[in-house]
Amino acid sequence: MLHDFTAIMQPIRVFDRVFQGHGKFIVEVLSKEIIKLGKQKVVAVVTDHAANMKNAWKKLAGDDDQQDPEKQYTGETFPWILFEGCKAHAIDLAAKDICAKTTISDCLKSCVEVAKFFR
Repeated sequence: MLHDFTAIMQPIRVFDRVFQGHGKFIVEVLSKEIIKLGKQKVVAVVTDHAANMKNAWKKLAGDDDQQDPEKQYTGETFPWILFEGCKAHAIDLAAKDICAKTTISDCLKSCVEVAKFFR
């Protein structure tokens, strides 16, 4: 799973980096990025909706309900930050799933043929 970091600050948009990882690594990288950007400046973090990301959100927000003490996150938390899944990514995935259905796919092909006919 690839992830990228984009810091959006007025008037500058900064692309930071792409990484691949899961679990503790995601929590560590997100935490470092928040601190590097200046934790007082970060109000939201947007990622995909994967289960490992949702788990990282909980840990970083201080909502980790992990019962096993060895698996509990003991690092810095950021309860004021809003952790959200990317809505555009969710819509893109939903559209791909819908278009993959045979009836929808056939309908789209027919629409393309009609559009080509009238060009």
